[in-house]
Amino acid sequence: MSAIDTTGLTLDAIEPADISKYVFEEALLNGPLSLFHRIDTGIQAKEKIRLVGLPGLAGECIDDCTPASGTSIKMSEKLWDPKTVGFRLDHCSKSLSQQLIALKKRIARYPDEYDPTGSPEMDILTDATELLTKKMVFRFAHFGDTDIENVEIEDDENIGGYLKEGIDVKYFNCLDGLWKKVFTGVDANKIKRVTITENAGATYELQELAADTAYNTFRAMYNASDARLKQNRGNSMFLVTRTLADNWLDTLESKSLANALKANETLNTEGVPAGAELIGSYRNIPIYVMDEWDEIITSYFDDGTAYHLPHRALLTIPDNVPIGTPSEEMFSGSWEPWYEKKDKKVYIDGEAIIDINILEEYKIIAAY
Repeated sequence: MSAIDTTGLTLDAIEPADISKYVFEEALLNGPLSLFHRIDTGIQAKEKIRLVGLPGLAGECIDDCTPASGTSIKMSEKLWDPKTVGFRLDHCSKSLSQQLIALKKRIARYPDEYDPTGSPEMDILTDATELLTKKMVFRFAHFGDTDIENVEIEDDENIGGYLKEGIDVKYFNCLDGLWKKVFTGVDANKIKRVTITENAGATYELQELAADTAYNTFRAMYNASDARLKQNRGNSMFLVTRTLADNWLDTLESKSLANALKANETLNTEGVPAGAELIGSYRNIPIYVMDEWDEIITSYFDDGTAYHLPHRALLTIPDNVPIGTPSEEMFSGSWEPWYEKKDKKVYIDGEAIIDINILEEYKIIAAY
């Protein structure tokens, strides 16, 4: 079979004869993971992270020659437990319609008609593998959930999980990602949460945000944050869904259009890492919109009447939410396809070994 699906094409007209005339759909990507996470390399197997706490109370009146003792320095640990995630594309060039002239066009001599090495169709497969790998890593790092279940509807009510019916759990349940670790920390009263009431709406319409929700959410998150996180304001960041980002921009425009137009420009001049994700700041903390969050939530976390927590935000610093991997090249390296003469197919693999951690719970605030 061909990894390039042509079932959506009609093949009774003149086909474009040049690959440059093919229009490629744009994918949502949130930039390099290193923008939002510290990347810890060399992580290949279970490995402990040692955390050193603060000493307790010390210092008291001394009445003799011996100072009092008794305080201690508490230590704790987190664990790297990386998992290997991956996929394989297998492609039979013979199965690809001969009418796709641009893809079948030879640019070198080949041993036989099955081997497409060096042709434009191989460029498509390689580009697709790179894109799939990046999106796979992001999906598991942020939305992995080893306990995820599909939606189960009974008497018009969801009594089961939150993964859309028909979506295989294997695409999410390899490891616990950032949001699963946040939910676990909130449930254990280790991570503070700001509630976004619209998330509880029973329909898509009831989940729409009221005016100024983002502003009120950012303020509540900042005010609830630990002083040690506030002291890291120069390194901290808001990560927010597009729904909150647009609501925030609406607020800025309602107060002053100039504020909205200059928000990004002001941040760039202050040297904050910028890109399409950067939409402004709140109390000098940059706000990054996570469009891939919205894409995943609306595509896969849907029970047919409402989304599962469509409005989300995190306030933290990249060093506090590191991603562990053997090598950062796994996220943006090169993918080498190979032609298997025995099978008369080309194979190309996308693979990564990853885990994610929240190191210090007081350095992260969640809103959902």
